[in-house]
Amino acid sequence: MEGLESLFTKALELESPWEITIIEFNEGRADIKVFVDFPGKAFFRVLHAGKR
Repeated sequence: MEGLESLFTKALELESPWEITIIEFNEGRADIKVFVDFPGKAFFRVLHAGKR
């Protein structure tokens, strides 16, 4: 799955702290689900307020 994670990370233009956690492919329904998450202690800056 490492190759698929790399492919979807590039395709979705994900940057740290975002990371792909699960990729599910259902051939019967012909769909792909990509789950994106971030580490529990990640901080995000609120751009309009200038605070973390």
